Amino acid sequence: MLDRFHTTAFGILQKCTRSAQIFIGHTIEEKLLEELKRALDRQLVLDLFLLPETLGEIEQRPFLLNRLLALKANGANIYVSDRFQAPANIEYICQIDFCRTDTISSSNILEEMDDLPYGELFKSAIDVTEEYGSTSGDIKLELKAKEQTVLKGKSTKVHWGVINADDISIEGIGEVASSGKIEVQILEDSYLVIRAARKGQTKRRAILIRAVERVDISYDLQFLNPTSRKFVSLTSEEGVFGVSKGHQVKLIWKVQHAEVVEVQPFGLTKKEGEHVFEPEGTMGINIQARLQSKVTSRRIIVHEFPMPVFSEKLIRIKDDFLSEFHTSFTDYSKRAQEVIDKAKFSNRDKVYEQILERTRTREQLLFRKYSELNFTDFYDNHSINRLNKSILDRLKSYFRDEPKVKEMIELLHNHSDGHE
Repeated sequence: MLDRFHTTAFGILQKCTRSAQIFIGHTIEEKLLEELKRALDRQLVLDLFLLPETLGEIEQRPFLLNRLLALKANGANIYVSDRFQAPANIEYICQIDFCRTDTISSSNILEEMDDLPYGELFKSAIDVTEEYGSTSGDIKLELKAKEQTVLKGKSTKVHWGVINADDISIEGIGEVASSGKIEVQILEDSYLVIRAARKGQTKRRAILIRAVERVDISYDLQFLNPTSRKFVSLTSEEGVFGVSKGHQVKLIWKVQHAEVVEVQPFGLTKKEGEHVFEPEGTMGINIQARLQSKVTSRRIIVHEFPMPVFSEKLIRIKDDFLSEFHTSFTDYSKRAQEVIDKAKFSNRDKVYEQILERTRTREQLLFRKYSELNFTDFYDNHSINRLNKSILDRLKSYFRDEPKVKEMIELLHNHSDGHE
């Protein structure tokens, strides 16, 4: 009876049609080695990666060791190294046909991914690790393409080298010499498989050359929200962004299918990553990617506000503008109470009347002052329409070399005119 781990591993292996790159960090049972042998019998190219402790367990059981050596003789490429640092909770990784990845965790949870998150891990392990049990008389072979991603319809150079074999062929080409190179036109994703054999031993290697229409560049520009202290995506009009002065900005980018990537002015060359910076004034960012002879770019403009275009006062107000409307009033309430208290009882009505009359006079004066306090003259001298036009002209002049920004300004202007 197979345990859950081996049952899941069998299911993953059945998905592979051309190649399988497998890391096993779990105790291996005989049934799994038998399934790997059946995969080789159906011409699957197999790269198997083991940890030293896993190999140690196999070597303690001679029957399992013989099964492992039989896999090697039938074409499996076996690597044993502690350099292969898979995540601690992952016990099985299978790259299926160089296209997708399935993993099994230590709790026997299957995860299926439509990409190759461990691609570089497998590649670096092959580059620095000698094959298990390798001797001077073993078949050694190499198959490489100058570019493993090409523009659809373009060509790439493929070269190979084989030692200690007398029967060598490349799928789709036929029998070939022990070394050579050819130029291959790639119309669609293409597998190249080299097979080399001699009495008692077979070796296979495979590469996948991808055909793409173009380089894909994606990015997100975010600013650090001062309230939440979290980065939040900025909205954009055709790659033009605005951010307040002093805010940190994060650029996140991902480039697919490129050979060379440059992110300027930061001098970054990774195909994906993130970078935090503080913009100054108007800042241009260019993500440029090259695949063969084709160069693709995404240009980003970040404007820091306030910009110099708004630093100058568009309207000047006289320093003594409000002083013309200055009015002072004396508080007569306390004084009036004193007069009433001193007045004889028979004269109090007359005193009240005098106070009321003075109050009415003061009210009329105050009302007249407030009536005079308006901005009619100001608006006569400074037309709002003229002011808006002046701002519009300044903005258009400031961004005269940025047609996309000018277009956005015109759209905003037309929109506001339609809602007046």
